[in-house]
Amino acid sequence: MIKFRHLVTVPVSLFSFAYTLYAVGQLIWFLSVPNKIKKEYTWLLNILDNPSRFEASLLPISLDTVLAILFIFQHSLMRSNLVKSIWNKLGLSTIERSIYNIATSGALLILIKNWKTVPAFNLWSVDVENNTSVYWAFVILHIFAWSVICGGCVLYELPELLGLSQVYNDVNNCLPPIAYKSSELRRLIHRVRHPSFLALTVILWAFNLMSLDRLILAFLWTTYMYVAWNTDDQDVIYHRSQLAKKKLELKSQFRYSRY
Repeated sequence: MIKFRHLVTVPVSLFSFAYTLYAVGQLIWFLSVPNKIKKEYTWLLNILDNPSRFEASLLPISLDTVLAILFIFQHSLMRSNLVKSIWNKLGLSTIERSIYNIATSGALLILIKNWKTVPAFNLWSVDVENNTSVYWAFVILHIFAWSVICGGCVLYELPELLGLSQVYNDVNNCLPPIAYKSSELRRLIHRVRHPSFLALTVILWAFNLMSLDRLILAFLWTTYMYVAWNTDDQDVIYHRSQLAKKKLELKSQFRYSRY
């Protein structure tokens, strides 16, 4: 029987699911679509050679830096034990993940919509507009990196990351999804918030135009990622064992489908 709280938690989780997918799509486009090289771009090392251009870049760079830091702050605050305890006291623990996803997606979209490109200076630039092979090399590299991240999400159980499993279990009078996980996976989830540091690092840095604003975003997010999230040998061993299990499952399913 559906309880009154389910009339709130189910719509919130479904909205979170759709909103998160939309935000992720926008993020992929924002981070991975190659930029065109403009003639007025100059080397970042010559930033002080043109005072007027440098002064004109200060305001957008300051805004971009604030946006990147605010996202980091929101990302950490929403996952703190203090905020979690608040949701528990309000009886909203089942949609804690959904609320977190909504807030994170909102913060991402605010960053994307208000981000200011600084065309004055760049650390490096690769012209992809006139070189189809190089263009597709960047595209394929980013597709591979995003695929690795998606694979990691599957390992973490994607419906739970999206906040759907928590509400589904609650509606069916089951324990929270975390209760059915092994101690190794619980430990990994507690220590690491997102799959594949390396893939996200590649996405941030392997870009055809490393402008000043992109450099600041890549530096801040990479630093935050490697400082706030940490893995050890036990986590690596667990990842390898789960990957081996997934390969065996896929092989068995493929053999079964042939017959």
